[in-house]
Amino acid sequence: MSIDQPLQQPLQTVTGKLMSWAQDGLLILPNLVIAVIVLFLCWIAARLVSSLVQRLVGRLGSNRDAVRLLGFVAYAALLASGVFVALGVLHLDKTVTSLLTGVGILGLTLGFALQDVASNLMAGLLIELHHPFRVDDVIATNDFVGRVTRITLRDTEIAQLDGQIVIVPNKEIFNKPVVNYSSASKRRVNFEIKVPPEVDLDDALKLARDGVSAIDRRDERHEIELFFQSIEDTGTKLLVRFWIDSADEIEYLRARSTAIQRVKGSFDRRYHAQHA
Repeated sequence: MSIDQPLQQPLQTVTGKLMSWAQDGLLILPNLVIAVIVLFLCWIAARLVSSLVQRLVGRLGSNRDAVRLLGFVAYAALLASGVFVALGVLHLDKTVTSLLTGVGILGLTLGFALQDVASNLMAGLLIELHHPFRVDDVIATNDFVGRVTRITLRDTEIAQLDGQIVIVPNKEIFNKPVVNYSSASKRRVNFEIKVPPEVDLDDALKLARDGVSAIDRRDERHEIELFFQSIEDTGTKLLVRFWIDSADEIEYLRARSTAIQRVKGSFDRRYHAQHA
């Protein structure tokens, strides 16, 4: 039974299209194979480079978030490069141009929308790479003083000396001064104390020096510094300075408290001895 005349024309059109596509497919088959090979090689290279980046960054810092992020960035960059090269091999230049344009527009949009998040992430990466402080260091920043308990890409957690936990965005820390008390091996202790009018100033200097000299962890490489500041009706202000061989905040407070207690006790005993 013959095919009706009205059906012959559509069948010929479809057959012609299929044959044309088959011929085009055979023509681009070598390029398609090359594109697949390029993608495969870029995928292997992306995995290797990502692993290498994570190892190198892991040696510089211990922040796992930063290590994973930089590894992913390296992986995504190489894989995206492979996709663009593969599209170029297939002569899809217009597609490559459109993709690059779209990626640029998307990047600008995300940059404006997530400006604060991106700033904190970049600050976190720079903190991790430069190490102005580490976990367990005692720092002062943004009017907070305490021990660093956790560092992430977004923020830093600080346990203040009174036990309260403060979470500070990394952008605020990176853009403002940071005092790292743990980075030094020693610290100077200062305090002012009033010498009673009844106590001779020369005796006061000797009593203060004797009281401070026996402080635990005092650094004997630095001399004890004593300076009279001003004369008042209730006594003469004396500035006392000495160094300890620790930068720890607790050791600093303990040494300062002990020194004040000893010097004040010496002044009181001399005062009562004179009036006995």
